[in-house]
Amino acid sequence: MKGIILSLVLISGILTSNKVLSQSEVPLNVTSIVNLNLEDAQKVLGEKGYEIAGSNFFKKTQLWWNETDKVCISLSYNKGKEHKVESVKQGEAASCKSGVEAARKVWEKYHDGPAPVNSPGIEKERQKLSAKGYVVSYWIEDIAPGRSTEYWKSESNECMHIVWNTLDKSDVSVSDCEAKYSVNPAPKK
Repeated sequence: MKGIILSLVLISGILTSNKVLSQSEVPLNVTSIVNLNLEDAQKVLGEKGYEIAGSNFFKKTQLWWNETDKVCISLSYNKGKEHKVESVKQGEAASCKSGVEAARKVWEKYHDGPAPVNSPGIEKERQKLSAKGYVVSYWIEDIAPGRSTEYWKSESNECMHIVWNTLDKSDVSVSDCEAKYSVNPAPKK
């Protein structure tokens, strides 16, 4: 009898050690982000083929979707200054899919290079920035209702942007922006 029980335990151990990962589980290569700060975790997820599908700042959670593997994960982070990732678990695939579709629609408005618009006011501001050593990085169509913007960067990644009324190219203004906005944040296609 002991031999039969021992055989069953061994067979059970072999079967579970060779278990195939089901879609309801979090891939092991993703659990490595636990204890990373949120920014580093986001980079790791991006390198592994995940796209952000949703974020809830108040609950301190984010959804991420891997289109290739059809995997949705939900991560939770703490309220500390670095926002350390505390846990990663399976997310709801339908929520991830709809979140990614919505995010992709937003990114469609981000374009590398200069905006294909001209007006005396926009050209005047472009010339001023160019004379100061800035170059166009990217532009966003309708960053806000009726407003578009073009981002410029210097060699030291200082950022300036030109904003104008989308309909008639009037009401042009220029201001500085955070250095992180000097490069197009849209995911590369």
